Amino acid sequence: MTIYTLILYTGIAAAIVTGITSFIRKPVSWWVDYLKNYVGCLMLFSGYVKAIDPMGTAFKIQQYLAEFPFLEFLAPLALFGSVSMIILELVLGAALVLGVYRKLTVWTFVPLMFVFTLMTGYTSVTGNVTDCGCFGDFLKLKPFVSFLKDIGLSVATFFLIWKWKDITPLFPSSNYRADTSAGTSAPVKLYNKWIGIGIVGFVAVASTLFCFSNFYTGLPSTDFRPFKNGTNLLEAKAAAEADKPISITYYTLTNTETKEEKEIPSTEYAKNQEYWKKPTPWVLDKSRTRNEEIYAGSDSKLLEFEYQNSEGLDVMEETMTNPDYSFMVVSYSRKKASKSGFKTVNNIINAAEKDGKKAFCVTKFQANEGEIDEFRHSIQAAYPFYTADDIMLKTIIRSNPGLILLKNGKIIRKFHHRELSDYASIKKKYMK
Repeated sequence: MTIYTLILYTGIAAAIVTGITSFIRKPVSWWVDYLKNYVGCLMLFSGYVKAIDPMGTAFKIQQYLAEFPFLEFLAPLALFGSVSMIILELVLGAALVLGVYRKLTVWTFVPLMFVFTLMTGYTSVTGNVTDCGCFGDFLKLKPFVSFLKDIGLSVATFFLIWKWKDITPLFPSSNYRADTSAGTSAPVKLYNKWIGIGIVGFVAVASTLFCFSNFYTGLPSTDFRPFKNGTNLLEAKAAAEADKPISITYYTLTNTETKEEKEIPSTEYAKNQEYWKKPTPWVLDKSRTRNEEIYAGSDSKLLEFEYQNSEGLDVMEETMTNPDYSFMVVSYSRKKASKSGFKTVNNIINAAEKDGKKAFCVTKFQANEGEIDEFRHSIQAAYPFYTADDIMLKTIIRSNPGLILLKNGKIIRKFHHRELSDYASIKKKYMK
């Protein structure tokens, strides 16, 4: 899906909702009714795809906070902020479609759109955040595209604030006038506003429970990342590498003697010693180095899928070619890892090793010598530990620690540490 198809499908959904709800309540203004349904449907969809993976949204919030040093102190609250924002999006979407608390609902969009537009606008200039995270991993949008989307939503918000009185409640109170343009004063007694409020309340409770089920008690219900169950990691990585992005790097050089300036490809710079072998009059201006994309290619995290042993050697292929069942433990942060989770994982691995199965752990690079050995001792883990980039590990599994059952490089099943029981259960259900 692209942003264009998303706009189209949202428009179709809004038209269907407008048509259906018009049978229940004739709208005061058809265009206002369609606009509020469009924004409401978009918010519901955006909230839902993020609710599937609240942890992923929390990681994205941390990336945004890193762009504003004075806000980095909020990083520990990223997960709380993620869940709160997701619930707010879903509640606002439902309230808008149902016409509940019309004035409060549309005005709540103002600070929300201000923050979103500020964030995407700033990062579209800096380029430090590669995708906005507006639709989780379902649809990745570049910050500038997302910035334009937020501008469009801000304009829609302005019109909804201007015409909030023309937003027709689907289930109004008994003294609500159905059609002010017709000048009627007869109260409507067929509907009750508490129905709409009750539905919005249900959405709030249901979305909260759904969010927690997708990060606290289990993994995301739908995996949009390239490390989903059933993926053959070796084959998928080979396919991604065959579709690598192609770009050309250009250097700007200045001749200190003649003052001549020239821009040349990095390959030409490397081949011609006159540009870099001392003594040379040519000086490279690093601030003017630029990259020109020739082919977009794949941006899959599989391109970064590798991990090293203590000697710095890549052992990914070696561990992934095991024809038997094996276990991969993932811990993207040793400091934040659940000790009780590791206790459960270790019990399973101890039983698996007695059954002849191999296991290993991949964790983030160590800042100081001996960190990993100290951590292994603290959790009493005898299996080998390898290191990798923590962002890549966060992409693989949303659990710390997380457990992955592998066979010949294929992901058989990923487990959140809170859903684990014992090795016998895993063997009976998944190791056939």
